Amino acid sequence: MPRNFIAELGLSKGLVEKARQICSGRLKDCRIAVAGDLMLDCYISGKVKRISPEAPVPVVRMTDEKFVLGGAGNALANLSGLGVQIIPAGRLGSDADGEKFLANPVMCAANTAHIIKKDVTSIKTRILGGHQQMLRLDREHYIETTEKEAKEIAASLMNEKPGCVIISDYGKGFCSEALCRELAAQCAKNTTPLLVDPKKADWSCYSGAYLITPNVKELGEASGREIKNEDSEIVNAARELLQKYGIENVLVTRSEKGASLVSKTEVKHIQASAVEVYDVSGAGDTTISTIAAFLAAG
Repeated sequence: MPRNFIAELGLSKGLVEKARQICSGRLKDCRIAVAGDLMLDCYISGKVKRISPEAPVPVVRMTDEKFVLGGAGNALANLSGLGVQIIPAGRLGSDADGEKFLANPVMCAANTAHIIKKDVTSIKTRILGGHQQMLRLDREHYIETTEKEAKEIAASLMNEKPGCVIISDYGKGFCSEALCRELAAQCAKNTTPLLVDPKKADWSCYSGAYLITPNVKELGEASGREIKNEDSEIVNAARELLQKYGIENVLVTRSEKGASLVSKTEVKHIQASAVEVYDVSGAGDTTISTIAAFLAAG
């Protein structure tokens, strides 16, 4: 497992393509555990041609409705798309929405033994007129994982011998401080890289992680001050947090400015290619999933 991938990001495009081809054959043998807040995403699409006579709002004439994996499910979908074997851990409700989540082809091919069924499934419903998102309706339930549950979940996941563990924290309670601390301790004990997509401002529960992937806002919250999206401020804040919490690497995603990967001794600024998008949901999951997959592939 390479422990310094900052320098490796300086490879030429040709070498990167060669590495991709080599790794693609290995990905199918990789096993990655994802512990996080599982949600169902619903997209209702339609056409807007008039305003309602009842209120000054557009009328969406429905043409399509689809359900996809949301929350930590985004990471699972990305890993599955890369050919990785996924080990999901999370919570779903014993309801129709939970069944829709589990019926997704990605989940049908996964080991779902670590998914707890309790309460109701969180669902985000997005209303789209053409490509424009007009409204989002959230039904969310916060249930915090207890210390007892945390020990059981972490132990059962590590028994699966994953190549990497991802914490996909959406702040809905599954990734409690107790679970994050337990996973960090178990990963350190088993020398398994722990990658974290954070939501908490206090990173102490992520101490010892191999990689944390905050955006600029989350970096500022963890630092306790506003951080401008400038190279020097990003690097200084990231290094303070590395030192404070014993984290090996911080990858700060910076919107149109790309990303900055910071370790205690090195920095790599990665430029972004601007593209027009109308739905940015799951972008952070795509980042952390891809990195985890290639780390696990060696």
